[in-house]
Amino acid sequence: ILQAAADLGARRAGTLRIAAYPALATSFLPHVVATFLKERPKLHIAVHGLGSRIVLDQVASGQCDIGFASDVFEYPSVVSVSIKQSSAVAVVPAGHPLARKPVLTPKDFRGQPFITLGQFTLMRHRIDHAFSAHRVQRQVHVETQLTEIACGLVAAGVGVSIVDPLMAEEFKNRGVVARPFSPRIDVEFAAMHSAQRNLSGVATEFIDVFRQELAERLHRQALRPQAGRRARRGGAG
Repeated sequence: ILQAAADLGARRAGTLRIAAYPALATSFLPHVVATFLKERPKLHIAVHGLGSRIVLDQVASGQCDIGFASDVFEYPSVVSVSIKQSSAVAVVPAGHPLARKPVLTPKDFRGQPFITLGQFTLMRHRIDHAFSAHRVQRQVHVETQLTEIACGLVAAGVGVSIVDPLMAEEFKNRGVVARPFSPRIDVEFAAMHSAQRNLSGVATEFIDVFRQELAERLHRQALRPQAGRRARRGGAG
């Protein structure tokens, strides 16, 4: 009993319930959970992959302690904090001619079969705006609500797409090549918790670890293209 009490006091035991939109729940979040559990082997974590609206409902009803949604929602009983992830990337099949370009722009997608994200999402709106502003009409062949499916379709050679960098990272060795996209399309999501109850210590620590792991992941991704360019310049000499 004393040991159990000590574990709870040190936030090494207990239960943490997390709901996250599918793109995050199947890509980056599992890595954060693995890191978090290394020092807390007695902690029980439940992870649910749900649509963003359902994530909001789960947090508002108290069924989950923390939620991650693809958009920032204003809801009276939920505290929603924006987490700016990075910028969206273009994804093309490995071996595709566009994979040879260091940066892709809307005009590069002219005439290419395009896989678009589902309607009524902030990212879909920003992608559509970028192409509209450059007066580029895409050949939309497939629409999907999930960026994981979009990357799977790209890997299968169905077309090209624009997704968040975390999901693109998961497919880097699975037949998908990611390239920076210009103009910049911001990718952000929201971390949520109930406004009607205090956030537990373990939940607070998880969000802190999440932010730290995210910053490190994006930093590594930002350095990788630079290293590749330096290597190519050295080879040319």
